[in-house]
This record gives sequence, C-alpha cells and structure tokens, in this order.
Amino acid sequence: MLNSLQILQDKYPGATLLPLKAALREAALAPQTGYNRLSDGRGLPFSAKKQGKQWVVHLLDLAVYMESMRGQKNEKKRRGRPTKAAQVAAHAGAERA
Repeated sequence: MLNSLQILQDKYPGATLLPLKAALREAALAPQTGYNRLSDGRGLPFSAKKQGKQWVVHLLDLAVYMESMRGQKNEKKRRGRPTKAAQVAAHAGAERA
C-alpha cells in the first residue's frame, strides 16, 4: 500500500515545496479557509511559510498531516441530549472504573 508521501511525490514529481492552494486541495481544506487561518494567526494543521509573495508548504509536512488524518474517524459531536445508547455506554464505562 502506498503512503501519502509516495502518492504526493508521484503527483508532483521533483517538487519539495507546494503552493499553499495545492496543499490545501490535497488536505481537503477550502483555499479561503487556509488563507483566513494564516491571516488571523490560527495557523494550519501543517506548517506553511512565506516565500516571496507566495505561501508554500513542504511536501513532507503535508504527508505527515495526511498520514495522521488517515486513522481518525470523521464523527461529529451531536448537539443536544445524548442518545440512550450513549448514556448506557457512558454509565457502563463509569461502573468499570
């Protein structure tokens, strides 16, 4: 199985730095969100630096971020009261401790 770095190197041969727009596209982030985060100081989940007038991202930093995201579940926390199943699971976990 290919890892993220190999996939990125195949997609961008010979590149070590990617323009921010391309890096955000690979990381499934909206370009405007990335620029907003950089301008208001919140930063990105990977390091970016300014080279001249352009923001760039090192290919290895982007690959490390993508690998860290690979194993995470994309479950959003529900609003409101917990479901009955969540309450039972929490109660069972509290009894074991």
